[in-house]
Amino acid sequence: MTNVSQLIIRRLHGVDELEDARQVCDAVWPSTVGGTEITQNLITAMEHAGGYIAAAYLPEAPHKPVGAVVSFLGRHKEADGQWHTHLHSHMTAVLESVRDKSIGTALKRDQRNWAIDNGIDTITWTFDPIVRRNARLNIIKLGAGVSEYLVNFYGAMQDQLNHGDESDRMMASWAVTSERARAAAAGKLTALSEIPANARVIELPEDIVALRATDMASAREWRVRVREQVLEAMSDGLELIGLDKHDSYVFAKRDSL
Repeated sequence: MTNVSQLIIRRLHGVDELEDARQVCDAVWPSTVGGTEITQNLITAMEHAGGYIAAAYLPEAPHKPVGAVVSFLGRHKEADGQWHTHLHSHMTAVLESVRDKSIGTALKRDQRNWAIDNGIDTITWTFDPIVRRNARLNIIKLGAGVSEYLVNFYGAMQDQLNHGDESDRMMASWAVTSERARAAAAGKLTALSEIPANARVIELPEDIVALRATDMASAREWRVRVREQVLEAMSDGLELIGLDKHDSYVFAKRDSL
């Protein structure tokens, strides 16, 4: 049985170490055209410019990476118009053989610690809005919020998981020192026990990755349905306030909480 209780997380530096993160990303998102998810020179530049890149290893195989995070520095405008530095987490990958063992959560929490230690208070990343397990990780296990819905953000993608589908993404925004993030780190954040009267609940497919492999037409119907409902909720001034017990999105006015 795989033992993850003593998971090893290493922050990677230099070409040789960074190759571990590249290998994991290419294994999780194998290319349909024989390419790589991220070239060696680009990942090296990201790390050298101040980004956070790390890999996870099991204690029984401390030199074989099973997960990785690749992130780089970015900036965004605050409400007052001032530019603000954040860390953009471009890829978080965990090998299929050790999926659902909290390895991704552990990597993200180490990323949060790194950001706090380096004076960065916000981490952003994109995620597929109809992948239920990602929504649960980001919103409940980590305590991130959602700032945007981005239609076909990356255009056509050439990896086997996303090929043939549109690349809609939600932009997660993780205020790493917030009360919500601290509650999530302590394991105290849960699904909403009460749904506000004015809330809109948006159902997600059980397993969109499996559905895409067997019925792409149905997968595309789910994509359009969720897209339309989320964009309408945001247009009406509603915010994503959490997930219900079925891992459906719950949008409501923030002052209704």
